[in-house]
Amino acid sequence: MYLALVLIGFLHGLIFLPVVLSLCGPPQKTMKRIEQSQTPPSNEQT
Repeated sequence: MYLALVLIGFLHGLIFLPVVLSLCGPPQKTMKRIEQSQTPPSNEQT
């Protein structure tokens, strides 16, 4: 009986709790990649 309680607590902390927190937590902060100054290729011939 004691082993079952320990296993349930272990699985709850390892699997259930992180899943619930990831669903209920704040939205993920994504870093937008800042593109370096890229100029479109010009069609001019010099």
